Amino acid sequence: MNLVLGRFVTTFNDFAIGAMAPDDYMKEVSRYAFFLVYIHTVLLSLVVIRATSALRMDFLQSFLRQDMTYFDSNYGGSPSIKVTANGNLVTNGISERLSILVQSCSTFVAAFVVAFAVQWKLTLITLGVVPTIVIVTGVCMTIEVKSENVLMSIWSQASLLAEGVFSSITTVHAFWLQPTMARRYEGYLAELECVGKKKSLSYGVLFATQFFCVYAGYGLAFWQGVRMFARGEISDPGQVVTYCMLPHLLPLVLNRFPKLTLLPLRVILAIVLVATSLTQIAPQVITITKAATAADELFRIIDTSSAIDRVDSSDDVSK
Repeated sequence: MNLVLGRFVTTFNDFAIGAMAPDDYMKEVSRYAFFLVYIHTVLLSLVVIRATSALRMDFLQSFLRQDMTYFDSNYGGSPSIKVTANGNLVTNGISERLSILVQSCSTFVAAFVVAFAVQWKLTLITLGVVPTIVIVTGVCMTIEVKSENVLMSIWSQASLLAEGVFSSITTVHAFWLQPTMARRYEGYLAELECVGKKKSLSYGVLFATQFFCVYAGYGLAFWQGVRMFARGEISDPGQVVTYCMLPHLLPLVLNRFPKLTLLPLRVILAIVLVATSLTQIAPQVITITKAATAADELFRIIDTSSAIDRVDSSDDVSK
């Protein structure tokens, strides 16, 4: 990692002092970026596997230490389902999803810093879409957490019912209880469907609002940028339009505005980066929310101390 990063810095220095051609510079940057991304992916996967395995082990140890009164009064659900399903949700939430969320948030902040440095007034105008996205995302994620808790609880009860039926299949068949058990299981599935439909509504509001705000801010930046350029508030049109526009639109823009200066890292480029990062945040937040809900169920049992601990030798049962 240090070797690759050191060569990466050397490549930047060679390009800055003119010792490396632009084509060679791009080839070297692409090669080292590939190495860094690969190392990041492998190391993150190893960390996630170790963390999830430790979480499952702690859950099983704490689960086996509980006394019978806990299972009679508090516990509901199948431990095997909690270990497998909840563990998989935690793995999905803290693997590449978490890294994408961090990258998107970093891109979001960095893009606005660049935009403010280039043209603060135009950036401040387009900044109005951000509070709307933050508020809607917060409200929808609150609903998502509550719905996911209900879903996990119902799904655990349904799994426990199925596990109990299959473990005593001879008794169920002897008393001809298959239709009764099937109706109970279908009742759980109906509850899951009802809660899932409510979640779909929050998803629709979240993504619709997010994409509307993103593209509305994109259009507002173009419209206001042209007006400011016409009034003379912006002397350099490169502050509004950049070279990173879509390739099939670029010739049309050049024919319409032959004197247009195309400069990199300007306001629209920053807005495009902000829009891209915002569209990446919501899906990752949903997955991470599910992982947090699943981990909460596991930690709830891990943090529960038993009155009679069969493993802890310091326990005095006579007390």
